[in-house]
This record gives sequence, structure tokens and C-alpha cells, in this order.
Amino acid sequence: CAQRERGRVEKLRHESSQWEQEYKDVRSELTALRAVLVKARKESDVWAKQAKEAKEAYAAKNSELKELSAKVAELDQVSAHNTELSGKYAQHEQALEKTRAEVDRLNGVIEQRDTECVDLQGKVRHLANVKAAAETELEGLLKERRNLSVRVLDMEKEVEEARAQMEEHKEKFAVASRSNQEL
Repeated sequence: CAQRERGRVEKLRHESSQWEQEYKDVRSELTALRAVLVKARKESDVWAKQAKEAKEAYAAKNSELKELSAKVAELDQVSAHNTELSGKYAQHEQALEKTRAEVDRLNGVIEQRDTECVDLQGKVRHLANVKAAAETELEGLLKERRNLSVRVLDMEKEVEEARAQMEEHKEKFAVASRSNQEL
């Protein structure tokens, strides 16, 4: 029984160790995802700044266009430049939207991982409680076994004493029998 309890305790220790390792792995993955999120936010800020700069450049060129409306050749050149800036602005807007979507997705993954971590912490606490209860029960069984071992030793001692007394009575009976027969 005690050996079974030891096996059960070992199994619980092994499971607890596995849960702790899985918890560490999830925390590592969460840290990596947070790093990706920080990087994505930095990229988003860079793209937002570039989009703002492009928008400001677009506005500046538009005002130049109004001032230079009489100069058709220059107007064509400025217009081409504005078209190019509009394309860049649109590209930056698309990249910014993609980054925002990725940030939202990563936030969802982080929330999911946080929930998993909380669940794993609960499981680890539960396993620790089960382990503590099993160890307490094992200690009780070992104490009971020691008490029984002491009782068995006492009983063996009593049996030995009884045997010695029986031998002594046998010898006395044999002596008495011989004495009776001689008489």
C-alpha cells in the first residue's frame, strides 16, 4: 500500500513538473508575442509618421499648385509629384491598417495565452494540493506501518517466550512422566 502511495506521489510530482514546464513554455511564448507586438507598434508609429509627412508634403504641393497655376509645365511636374505622394500615402495607409489588424490579432493571442496561464496556474496549485494530501496520507501510512512493525516484534517476542515456557513445561512433564513410570 505504501509502495502504491509512493508511486502515486511520484506520478503527481511528474505531472506537476510537466505542468510547470508547460507554464514556463507558455510564458516564454507570451514574452515573444509581446516583443512582436512592441515591434509592430514601433513600425505602426513609423508608418503613421511617414503617412503624416506624406500628407503634409501633399498639402504643400497642392498649395504650390494653386500658386503656379499659370505655369502649365511646372503644374504638370507638381501634379505628377502629387500623384506619386498620393500613392505612397495610400500604401502607408494600407500598411498601417495591416499593422493595426496584426496588433489586434496579437492582442487576442496575448489575452488567450494569459487565460491559459491562469488555467495552468490553477492546475499547478491543484496538483500541489493533491501532492500535499498524498504526502500527508503517505506519512500516516508509514507511521501506521512502523507501529505495526513494533507490534509484530512484540508479538514475536511473546511467541518466543511462550515457546520457551512450553519447552520448559515439556521437560518438566517428561521428567514427571519418567518419575511416574518409575514408580
